[in-house]
Amino acid sequence: MRCLTLARRLRLRGATVVFLMRPLSGNLMARVREDGFSVVEIGQLQGSANLTEKDDAELCIDAIQRGSALKERPGASNTWVIVDHYSLGQAWEQRIRSVAPRILAIDDLANRVHDADVLLDQNLVANYQDRYKGLVPADCVTLLGPAYALIADRYSSLRKEVTRVGKTIRSILVYFGGADKEMTLMTAEALSRLSSDFAARVILDQANLQFDQVEVVCAADRRLVLSGQLPDLAQAMADADLFVGASGTTSWERLALGLPAAVVTLADNQELLSRELERRGFITWLGRSETITLDSLVRGLRQSLAAPLDPAASGRMMSLVDALGAERVADILMHVGGEGLELRLARSSDSDVILGWANDPVTRRNAFNPRPISVREHQAWYQRRLSSPDVVFLLAETRSCIPVGQVRFERQPDQSWEVSYLVAPLFRGRQIARPMLDMAIRWLRSDPARELISGYVKPINRASIKVFEGLGFQPSAQQDHSEAIRYELPLRGGS
Repeated sequence: MRCLTLARRLRLRGATVVFLMRPLSGNLMARVREDGFSVVEIGQLQGSANLTEKDDAELCIDAIQRGSALKERPGASNTWVIVDHYSLGQAWEQRIRSVAPRILAIDDLANRVHDADVLLDQNLVANYQDRYKGLVPADCVTLLGPAYALIADRYSSLRKEVTRVGKTIRSILVYFGGADKEMTLMTAEALSRLSSDFAARVILDQANLQFDQVEVVCAADRRLVLSGQLPDLAQAMADADLFVGASGTTSWERLALGLPAAVVTLADNQELLSRELERRGFITWLGRSETITLDSLVRGLRQSLAAPLDPAASGRMMSLVDALGAERVADILMHVGGEGLELRLARSSDSDVILGWANDPVTRRNAFNPRPISVREHQAWYQRRLSSPDVVFLLAETRSCIPVGQVRFERQPDQSWEVSYLVAPLFRGRQIARPMLDMAIRWLRSDPARELISGYVKPINRASIKVFEGLGFQPSAQQDHSEAIRYELPLRGGS
């Protein structure tokens, strides 16, 4: 479902999205097609039940080449393959690069190496910022934490309507997802044993083998109402005071709406998240499904219902997950040109990002000194620039605060400014450089004491030459560099 959420947002940004799917039991092909997306089925190798990553990649390449989007735009520089699969990693990704130049890998296990341009892990666990060190390339952009949680737009709009100001829990939402490990039935039975005054809405897919049993339990207790699977849980969560269910992808939806929860862990990869959310006071963790008994569940639910609602905790939840994650990711994948770019002064906290850009192979090739820059060397250089009154160091970002490049002006002895700039590797080829540099020059024009900007470009760097000339820079009459062309732009009277 998180891929479908991202696909909707990408479509709004003008992308053509094609899903590659296998017709396995329980697949969501019909749901994806109902949403208006094309689906290309992935085949199977004859006589092979267990595919290697490379085998799977070959089948996916065949499906990609059959997909209409890539037929119409072969080799397009902003074509992405987005992979969300716990069994696929570096070997699959390296092979898939033969047909798609950019890869976004979605993961939450941090248990395998990736060869991706962008890695997304929306999980909130202890030390989550360090989970992928050594597992992704040095130039991979890592989108880590709930700021990038892929949840539907509906949650963003509902946040404005939700108020968590009541003192006691009156409304309960029960939902454990498709593979509920019989927890829906046990929870319905546990709630029916409580004497509290509440109304509980129990959500369960009618295909679940225990649906009839749950229906009997709910029919015997007027406080329990059973519903079949809903298109989404947004309104049901907005109406509830307490969620009882699993700690999977619904965690982000709950947090976005400030909904407290009593949580059962159904899978190993949910436990770290459950522990972190409990540590922050956002959930009551009832334990793992295999260790929970009816009696222990009754005790846990009784305690949860007796606890007063905490509006401050709900506010912290909503601050943690603002429901804009899909827009941020789409911004990274789709941003083209200068629309929506914003400039700000560089900060100390930007140091690592700027070093990563500077050590990119293409950047080093176009630099006058191609030697890689050490961390110590960069940190000393960077702090000197930030503290110097003769340097204006600007960072360009999208509206979603995604950094896309930097421009630096350094005052020269003749009182002119020397400019240098670079575009983040992920955003090259997206018409960023010219509008970014134009905005930076307009920023600098607010200083009336300076009359000239100069910049140096290697003759082989045709892209930068085109940017300079497009902004009105002219080759200087005085060429003072043996390896570069000096360009100049008057600060007053220029474009």
